[in-house]
Amino acid sequence: MGKLKKIAALLTSICISTNAFITSYAYVEKSEIATMEEYSVVVNAKTYNTKSDSESLKSILEVDLSEFEAYIVEQIVACNETIDISEYKIESNEENQYALANYIYGEIEEAFHFSSMSIYGNGIYYTKLKPLYNYSAEEYKEMLGECEAIADSMVSDIVDNENLTDAEKALLLHDRIADNCLYDYIAASEGNPKDMAFAMYGALVEGEAVCQGYAEAYNYLLEKVGIESYLCTSNSMVHAWNIVYIDGKPYHVDITWDDTHLEGGVSHNNFLLSSNALYNGVNGSNGHTGTDYDTSPTDTKYDNYYWQNSETVFQLIDGEIYYFDNNSSNLIREKDGQVLTTVNDMWLYNSIQYWRGNYTRLSSDGMYLYYNDAEKVYKYDLESNKTSVVFSPDLSVGDTFSVFGFTYKNGYLVCDLNNTPNYDNNQLPLQEKLLYDEIKPIIENAAVTNNLASQQNVELSFNDNSGILGYYFGSSIDYNENVFYEDNSENIVLTISNEGTYYVNVVDLAGNVSKTYGVKFYSTSLETDGGEIDCNSILTAENYSFVLPAPVKTGYEFVGWAMSKTDDVADVEYYAGDEFSPTENSSLYSIYNKLVVPTVEPTAEPTAEPTIAPTVEPTVEPTVEPTAEPTIAPTVEPTAEPTVEPTVEPTIVPTVEPTVEPTIAPTVEPTAEPTAEPTIAPTIEPTAEPTVEPTVEPTIA
Repeated sequence: MGKLKKIAALLTSICISTNAFITSYAYVEKSEIATMEEYSVVVNAKTYNTKSDSESLKSILEVDLSEFEAYIVEQIVACNETIDISEYKIESNEENQYALANYIYGEIEEAFHFSSMSIYGNGIYYTKLKPLYNYSAEEYKEMLGECEAIADSMVSDIVDNENLTDAEKALLLHDRIADNCLYDYIAASEGNPKDMAFAMYGALVEGEAVCQGYAEAYNYLLEKVGIESYLCTSNSMVHAWNIVYIDGKPYHVDITWDDTHLEGGVSHNNFLLSSNALYNGVNGSNGHTGTDYDTSPTDTKYDNYYWQNSETVFQLIDGEIYYFDNNSSNLIREKDGQVLTTVNDMWLYNSIQYWRGNYTRLSSDGMYLYYNDAEKVYKYDLESNKTSVVFSPDLSVGDTFSVFGFTYKNGYLVCDLNNTPNYDNNQLPLQEKLLYDEIKPIIENAAVTNNLASQQNVELSFNDNSGILGYYFGSSIDYNENVFYEDNSENIVLTISNEGTYYVNVVDLAGNVSKTYGVKFYSTSLETDGGEIDCNSILTAENYSFVLPAPVKTGYEFVGWAMSKTDDVADVEYYAGDEFSPTENSSLYSIYNKLVVPTVEPTAEPTAEPTIAPTVEPTVEPTVEPTAEPTIAPTVEPTAEPTVEPTVEPTIVPTVEPTVEPTIAPTVEPTAEPTAEPTIAPTIEPTAEPTVEPTVEPTIA
C-alpha cells in the first residue's frame, strides 16, 4: 500500500485459474453524454493492466498518491457504500478507469471484502465509487482484526530491530509466510476471486491461499516493517508475485514457488532475484518464462546468495539469525558463520534406496531451536550449546517412512512422514501432529512450606505416560548444569536452606524433559539485640509472608521492628503480629523501651503489722503515788487508750499496802516492749503486699 512506486506496476492478477477475469464496463464517449448528469462503469473483478495504464493515475492526481490511498482505505474499512472522489479531479476516460480500478483492487490489501465496484462520473471527472461488499461491516471488522493480530505477531521482533538489514527483514517475512501457509489447489482450480484464498486473509488467517494471497500478505507485512513492495503479475503464466525494494533497488520475490508445501520446508531460489535470474531459474529451479510481466529488477547482487543453500525456515532468537545449510548439513549462526551442530542422516525411499540431500527442517519457539533428522526431533539449547531428543514419531505407520517435514507451531510439534520429499496433491504425506506439552512430563502440583524457620520444603508431583526417570535440581536455569537425581517416584520433597532461585526439570523414561519449575527464596535476618525468639533467620518463598514475632529481653519492653539499626521508636515500621512479605534479602532490627525500677516508700501506718521501735527513753514514765507509804510499790497495768490519767486515793491508812489493779488501757502510755532489743531504730520490713508497688521482674513484656 501507499508507495509512489507501487503505482508503476498496478498489474492486478488472476492467479492459478484457467478462466480469465475480464473487467466489465460500459464506457461512454464524452460527446455522447454532454447532457448527462451521471453515468457509471461497473468493474466486476480484477484485471491485468500495463505499467503505462497505471502511471496515468499518479500523473493526474492533484494530491500525493499516499494521501489518496489513505482516504480510500479509511472509506473501505468503514464499509461505506458510497465513496466521494470528486475532489481528486480524475478525468473520466478508459485509461484512468483501468488505473483506478486496478489500483484499488491490486494495491489495497484491506479490500478483500469487495465483490465488485461501480465507478460514477459526470462526463468529465469520476465523482464516486460504489463498492459491493461480500460481508457485513461487523463481519469484515472481525476478519480484518484477525489479519492485524497475526500480522503484528509476525513482525513484532522485526519491525524495530535496528540490527537487521532490510534484506534480512524481507527474508524472515518470506519464510514466515511460507511456513504459515499451504497452497490451495481447490481454490486455484475453481478460480473464484471472491474466495479468501485470493486475499491476504487466506494466507494469514486461514493458512491456505493461491499466489495472489501469498503476494498480498507479503505486501501487507513488508509495509509494516517499512519496506516498499508491489504486486507483479503475468497473464501468460496466470501467476502473481512481488517486486520488493532493497536499498532503493527492485528485486523479484516469489513466495508461492518457494513454498515446498512440506512443514518447515522453504526454498530460497526465488528470493531477491534479477529479472534475468527469475526468467532462467537458479539452482535448477523452473524459470518464470512469461513475457508480459514487469522486468524492471536488474540488480544481480542476490542472484547467487548463501540463503539459496537453505531449504528451511530462517529463525530469529534474541536478535540473532540462525539457519540450516542443507548442502553442508550444518546448523549455523548467521552473524559469524559459527557451526552449532551437524546433522548427517539418510532419508529412505525403500529398504535399499535413499534420497540424495538433507531434509532437515529448522523451527523455534522463541527460546530454543528445534530440528529433525530422518527419525527424531531435537532441541538445541543456545545457552548451553547442547542438544537433546524431544520427540520420536512413530515411523511404523508406513513402509520405510522418514521425517521429511517438521515445524514447531502454536505449541505443537508437526511432522510430515513419508518415503518421498516430493509433494503433490495426490500423494500427501502422513502428518503426525502432537501437542509438545503432552509428550513431556508435567509437573502437576507444586507446594512450598511457609514455616517460621530457616529452611523450607518444596513438594512436587509429576505425571507422565511413559514413567519418571528422575529430575534435575539446582540453581541454574540450564538444567544440564544442575545435579540429576535418579528417582522414579511421582512425588518428591526438596529441602531449601539458603536464599536464591532453584529450578527443577523432570525427565521421563523416553528422555523427554519437562518445562522448568522455578521458585525463589529470600532470607530475612531478625536482629534482636539480645532478645530471645524461636528463629533469627527466616527463609521465605517469593510472594509468601510470615508473621513477625516479639522478642523477649529482660528489663525491656519490645516496641517493634525497624529496617535499620536504631534506638528511636519513631523508626518502627512493623509490629509484633504484622505480616512481612520480603522482596529481597533483608534485616529487621528490634527496638525496646527500658523498664524503670521504682523505690518503695512505706506509709506511716502500713497495712502489715510493723515492728515498733521504742525510743531509748520513754516520753512518760507512769508512777503511782500512794497516799500512804506502802511497803510495796503497787504495779500499774495501763489500759491501751486512757482518756484521763487516774489517781488512786485510799480512804484510810491501810495496815497492809493496797494493790492497785489498773484497767487494760492505762491513762499513761505504757512502755512498749519491742520484739527485739535494738539500740537504735530498726528498719521497717513491709509484708508481701505493701501499699507501694515493689520492683517486679517480668518474664515477658
